[in-house]
Amino acid sequence: MANFTHYTRGSCTSITQHNERKKNDRGEYLKYKNGQIDTSRTHMNYNLAPDRTQTQLEFIRERTEGLKCLKRKDVNVMASWLITAPKTLPEERQKEFFEQSYQFLKEKYGEKNIISAYVHMDETTPHMHFCFVPVVYDKKKQREKVSCKERVTKFDLQRFHPEFQKIIDDWKEQNGYDFECDVLNGATAGGNMTVEQLKARSIAELNENEQAVLNELIERNNEECSLLEDLQGEIDNLSKTHQKLSNEVLGLETIKTTLEEKINVLEGKFDVLRANELTVLQNFVNNPTIKPIFEKYCLSVTDKINQQKKERTERKSIRGTLDYYKEQIKNERQSSLSNTKKISKNHAHDDMER
Repeated sequence: MANFTHYTRGSCTSITQHNERKKNDRGEYLKYKNGQIDTSRTHMNYNLAPDRTQTQLEFIRERTEGLKCLKRKDVNVMASWLITAPKTLPEERQKEFFEQSYQFLKEKYGEKNIISAYVHMDETTPHMHFCFVPVVYDKKKQREKVSCKERVTKFDLQRFHPEFQKIIDDWKEQNGYDFECDVLNGATAGGNMTVEQLKARSIAELNENEQAVLNELIERNNEECSLLEDLQGEIDNLSKTHQKLSNEVLGLETIKTTLEEKINVLEGKFDVLRANELTVLQNFVNNPTIKPIFEKYCLSVTDKINQQKKERTERKSIRGTLDYYKEQIKNERQSSLSNTKKISKNHAHDDMER
């Protein structure tokens, strides 16, 4: 038979320590809930999962860090199938049974997501804890994410035992085994029960319709929580962006104020220097020693300017006179040329008359 359950980050520690048979400070094996451990048989336990260089908790942390995983405390980061050996299974075939179960689950959930697959031979009934990170591919966002409710749906739970039974039946048929090995029984025919129900058998099953309604409400609540988490993440990002921009604006305003103050200081210094320059120049010009020299220099400059103006006027007058005579000469030449042509024409006419 098989039973499914899931765990948050906070609840992973105790079950992973129990699975790997970790001891406390007194050297006693840590128990999970009402588990009874026969320490004389603990050495018979084994793990079918790949050897990991890190602990189970370290693997969970590293695997989820590379995926989209909500940071809420109620997010299930580990899922687990408890596979119990049927009572009709011969003891010499138990390891084969768990290996077949492991292969079935590995292909279903992916080897890269497997945390551990400890087979416990030291409790009342041999069983395997197949623990994995519930990873799905988000087609919308084109990336993997952690989502237990999407990885193992209600429909998955309903069809799990029939699929598992077929795997076991095929295994028996291929090897010619004729013993009974039913994973579909009174505990699994109506759905999955909790670990406590499988071990203690003291809690009544929930009504199927009530359970379906409850699961639907839980799924809706999880979806809304996921949506709220995404929205909260977007709000946090926008708040950080707003704060960053506000800080940048504040920094620019501070720079602007500093520059304006520097400009005002420089303008004040410029005005002082300009006033000082005029004062120095005036004092320099009015100096008893300098003033006669300066006045003489100014008169000299003025005389030069006037002389240059006079020369320009004379050159302009001369140029105008030259232009006038050039025009007169030109006209005289044209008139003389015209008269010469007339005389030549008259002489030619007279010669013809003779």
